[in-house]
Amino acid sequence: MRMKKYLLIIVLGMVLFPTVNVITVSGAAGTVTWSPTEPEPDDVVLIEYNAAGGPLEGMSDVEMWWYMTVEGTKNNAGGIPPSHSMWPAGTTAPSLSTNWLYAKSPMTETFTNNWEVNITWDDIADSVVIQFKSGATTDNNDGDKWEIDSALKGEQIGSINAAFSCPMFAVPGDTKHIFVNASPSATSWDLFVEGKLDSPLSLAPTATFNAVTGLWDLEVTIPSDLHTMLYDLRYTATINGNARFRSESHALKVLGEYKTDYNFVVLADPQHIRDGTYPPNRDASTGDGNLSKTMTEVNHINPEFVIVLGDITEWTDEVAMHNAKKWYTQYLNVPLFLVPGNHDEFELTGTSGSGEYGSGLGVYLRIFGGLPYMKFSYGTHHFVSGFSDDQQMDPNGANPGPYAQAVWDHITDSLASPPAGTSLSFFMLHHPLSPNYYGSGESVDMTTELLNLMNTHNVDYFLHGHLHRDRYDVYDGTVHIGTDNAVGLPSTSGIRIIEMSGDTMTRFSHGPVQPGLYNATSYPLLQINATYESSNDGTASSNTAYLSNGFNTSLPNAKVTFAMAPSGAMMRYKSDDGAILDTWVQDGIQYVEVGVELSAMTNMSINIFQQQVPTTEETTTTTTSTTDETVIPTTGDTTTEETTDDGAPAVPLGFILSVITTVVVIRRSRKK
Repeated sequence: MRMKKYLLIIVLGMVLFPTVNVITVSGAAGTVTWSPTEPEPDDVVLIEYNAAGGPLEGMSDVEMWWYMTVEGTKNNAGGIPPSHSMWPAGTTAPSLSTNWLYAKSPMTETFTNNWEVNITWDDIADSVVIQFKSGATTDNNDGDKWEIDSALKGEQIGSINAAFSCPMFAVPGDTKHIFVNASPSATSWDLFVEGKLDSPLSLAPTATFNAVTGLWDLEVTIPSDLHTMLYDLRYTATINGNARFRSESHALKVLGEYKTDYNFVVLADPQHIRDGTYPPNRDASTGDGNLSKTMTEVNHINPEFVIVLGDITEWTDEVAMHNAKKWYTQYLNVPLFLVPGNHDEFELTGTSGSGEYGSGLGVYLRIFGGLPYMKFSYGTHHFVSGFSDDQQMDPNGANPGPYAQAVWDHITDSLASPPAGTSLSFFMLHHPLSPNYYGSGESVDMTTELLNLMNTHNVDYFLHGHLHRDRYDVYDGTVHIGTDNAVGLPSTSGIRIIEMSGDTMTRFSHGPVQPGLYNATSYPLLQINATYESSNDGTASSNTAYLSNGFNTSLPNAKVTFAMAPSGAMMRYKSDDGAILDTWVQDGIQYVEVGVELSAMTNMSINIFQQQVPTTEETTTTTTSTTDETVIPTTGDTTTEETTDDGAPAVPLGFILSVITTVVVIRRSRKK
């Protein structure tokens, strides 16, 4: 922390009104006073600037230019634009031709040379750094600026690699390292697994602080009996004598195993809502566009994970971002990885729909957690994303974004040093990189360097959005795949299902694929639907689901979820049409997931019903059945698996994958 010149003045008001804390700082120019002294979340902070004796003395208008630091919550050495919730009326962000790290807020002159403004303190801000301008004249306290520290400075917790925006994969018995940003003085660390459990489960981490990275390393072992589900995490620690915590929704996915044949779903540019209204090409009739329907469709596909390639909302206002997280958490039951886009830092500056870049980034980080870049591995496949930072990626350029250096270091290090055993690599940005796409001038800073980097490190596939259209190209041996916008009108939007078999991508299009720019069509929205014979609300003890597949590809791991009446101690649910994948009781409802192989362009029915638990003798003769499933225990809601005499699960390992003969296989021409 740089040195600051503080002159604490005790004023008469503090005697008359002892609950008011005021701090005054005098520089070589004007004088700045703020109250309360150390703001807490939601405090309204009065900032007063007296220009007498300084370069702004006698000016007819003054603006406060300011940004916030978040060292306690993010792995970021500098500042970021302040969250929109902190902005006073009239605040805007400077144009892209200036350093948009700042927001600029008009001040009111209360008497000659005395200017003031109120901001509302955000719970993510460690401090706010301010200076003052009038036209081309600046008062920046001789270059030292002024800094207002939060009462919680250095006491917040931020997850880096197990967050809503970047969940962690694990297999029971794994030892994992979870990196967390928090004060070096933090003690009493714990990490709780939550969701679909009777009570939070402590993972009892071994916590070590790394002075080089500035991060805590929480080493945890995944319990061997933890079910294969998507869980929430809650980080807790004691910092400066205060109990602090951070919760991360859908941050841990426990797998039975890493599959070699699997699929994942790519969404791009959903942009489904903006400050309470819907863009022209979004259907508002369902209240959330088609987001909930699309997420339900993705759940039926049952991919290993989903990647969203940026532009989560139309504008980065807090209501839209909160709703996006709420809806994804509520409707989607698979891991979700977020790659920020230009609209994810595009902040509204008024009611006209116009906006400025930069300030929305603070909102994105606050709500989604993690960082604006990530890396993760699924089995031997390694995924790396960057943040195209509205095309300001060059740390040595004329106008770098606040994360430019960190993003470039992350990309170069992650592509150069993939995890041991990695056999395939993916790189992801919101913006395209192929030179063949530049008809509309959408290239980003350091495009040449990034293309060379991908070629040097043999990146197999590059995934992007931004163009709102499907594209496919091969450049320097890397397959570039662009995906259309998602969650809009079903007739013009789509999702991409990418199928992997070993190190080969066997399908990424629902039509024939030939090299070229427009032959990589995604799947049209809302082609997979399930209806139920009885109300699927937890009251029925038997039910039938009718599942339809409008895609021209088979879905070998399709899934349908039943909400059933609890089965009781001596009863269990059974299906004659598929394998019971999992079952649990939550809020008095027994949920049963049934897996089926859903052929292309077909419909099928899935029946589920209660059956008495067989005796030991009966179990011995029926353990090879493909429809035996989890037995609900007599105590508590935690589920356990029925096992054979040798301890193996009675649930089958899966159903035989059909061989898809109509797909076009994309293979790498060069060896790793």
